[in-house]
Order: sequence, then C-alpha cells, then structure tokens
Amino acid sequence: MTIQPQWQPTSMISMFVEMTEEMLNSAKDQLRNMEQAQHKPYILDDATINRTIKIYTEQNRYFPLYLEQCQRWEKENLSQQACEQVATVKDCITQLAPIVDTILHIAQSCKGGTLEQMLGKDDMTLAQDMLIRND
Repeated sequence: MTIQPQWQPTSMISMFVEMTEEMLNSAKDQLRNMEQAQHKPYILDDATINRTIKIYTEQNRYFPLYLEQCQRWEKENLSQQACEQVATVKDCITQLAPIVDTILHIAQSCKGGTLEQMLGKDDMTLAQDMLIRND
C-alpha cells in the first residue's frame, strides 16, 4: 500500500510540533513499559503485543513522510520561529525512530511468552521454559 501524502502548508507547523512531541513522550513511556515487561512477557497478553506491533509499525511508516514534509517547509521563506519549529519536528522524529524500533524489537521478542502462550503449554514444557529463563 502506497501512502499518498497530502503536503501541509506552513500554517500547520505548530500542529506538527505538538503531534511529534506527544508521539515522542508516548513512545518513551511505552518503551519504559516494554523494558519492564521484557523479562516477564507472561504479564502481557497477545492482544497487547499485537496492538503494540501494529501501532508502532504504522507510526514507523510515516517518519520518512514527516521528514520530507520538513524538507518542503525548509524550502519556503520561513520566519525564525517557524525554522525552530521545523527543527523541533525533525529532532522529535530523529529521536522517535530508534525508540520505536526498540519497542518493536521488544514486542516481537515477547510474542512467544505472553500469558496466552504460557497457558497453552503443557506443564513439562512450561517448567522447562521457566528453568531456561532463570539461567
């Protein structure tokens, strides 16, 4: 599926600042949560993992478009404030990309150890998994 961008006018720069700052703060929170769950994925359920993967994969797809939008704005005659706002958007996206990649990596690694996955195992397999995990 090809994303058909709708390039935004410079009047939308401040909205992009708010949006990307909120995305960055949210991703930082989610990363902290995922790092806490990483060593005990059984506290997560399949729906949470699948939703996390879906949301952050989708978000990741838009980062190049946000950066291209910034490049387009930079070609215009911007005020000093607008230039600073575009730089803020670019900085947020630059910080977001590795955070989102880490969230996705952790979510993928937790897939096999969720609550449903643990409940679906027989007692012997579950015991072996727990012993291996504690090494």
